[in-house]
Amino acid sequence: MTHVRARLQSVVQPQDIVLHVMPAPGEVPRHFAWPMRHSINLVASIELLTDVTSGNLAAAMGDPVYLPFADDSVDVVICDTGLHHGANVPRAVQDMARVCRPGGYVAVCDDMTPEDLDAAAYVNAWNARYCASETWAYAQSEWREFIECAGLRMEIEETVRQPIPFASWPALSGLAPEVADVLSQELFHSPPSVRNFLNPRMEAGERYFDRVQGIWLGRKVPV
Repeated sequence: MTHVRARLQSVVQPQDIVLHVMPAPGEVPRHFAWPMRHSINLVASIELLTDVTSGNLAAAMGDPVYLPFADDSVDVVICDTGLHHGANVPRAVQDMARVCRPGGYVAVCDDMTPEDLDAAAYVNAWNARYCASETWAYAQSEWREFIECAGLRMEIEETVRQPIPFASWPALSGLAPEVADVLSQELFHSPPSVRNFLNPRMEAGERYFDRVQGIWLGRKVPV
């Protein structure tokens, strides 16, 4: 979340209405404390409603593919690492652009996969084994197409690598330590194109890999 927040710091204005699609519990109040008129947090289940409501933060339930908001009704739309958990990503990006007003911004941060199709399939299958809700992450070129086909002008496109230590992975992912160990061994012996992308390595006697994410900031061009 901090990556997206940093890119939006200069564009979110005090009078803006911000829609955050699929926020993780507690993330919005913690990370979006700068002045804004109103923030609406779209969640998938009723259990999350109270977690993302406080002060000028309100919550609503809905589907990211069919946002329950009018055309051109919000100033900034944000989705942070949620779309690869089952959404129809091209359709979701199109609907985020639909509800964004002309001149407003759509910001997305999400996991990425290699451009090579075989390597992408391997990475997605590997990801799904440690997180059951993972469905499909896309390559950078595919994300670029989603943004531009939604009628957004690309303002920012970045790649972020987050080092993940395998030692802390069971606690982060909920995996049994022995399962995490098997997955780490598989990654170290994966095809070269996969290793080049996720970068499994030893540092100071510990095993690491990189979580690779992209950040895209698109502006809705007035017609």
